[in-house]
Amino acid sequence: WNEPDLHDNMWNADLEEFIRFYGIVAARIKRRFPKLMIGGPAFCGLNEHQLRLLAAECRRTGAPLDFFSWHCYTADPAEIAAQPARVRALLDAKGFTGTELHLNEWHYFNADWKKLRSDARYCREVHTGADGINGIDAAAFAVSVLTRWQDTPLDLGNYYTATMLQGWGLFD
Repeated sequence: WNEPDLHDNMWNADLEEFIRFYGIVAARIKRRFPKLMIGGPAFCGLNEHQLRLLAAECRRTGAPLDFFSWHCYTADPAEIAAQPARVRALLDAKGFTGTELHLNEWHYFNADWKKLRSDARYCREVHTGADGINGIDAAAFAVSVLTRWQDTPLDLGNYYTATMLQGWGLFD
């Protein structure tokens, strides 16, 4: 159920349908396996409106939200560092005070997504160039983010990725 808000890429229906689906399925899984942590949905970015919809559906159906997960690709360390506090405040206001915060995909990104997916030369430069997503700016960004997160409510942050997957890797 990765990135259900990335319509027609990861999920083939509208987000409202996914949220209804989550409410039904997550509640059933939790009833059958009460010790499992159930959550997600690994939104492709932090969209507070979408989070409110998910929280409302969880409240309505009794579905668990043991953790909330999202992704962030940006070149702004202040933005990625500020997101956990915004998520925590919103979830607390909706009564989900025990929900863990998982930013389960993050990476330095100073490029254009559409161009990245359509222009092979641009894609190669973004992945291999000195100022690209794996260059020195990306290293400084990672250190800045990890340092800033020390004073946030974030429970888990997963860098995307250590492997060589499509040029995103920490190692080559």
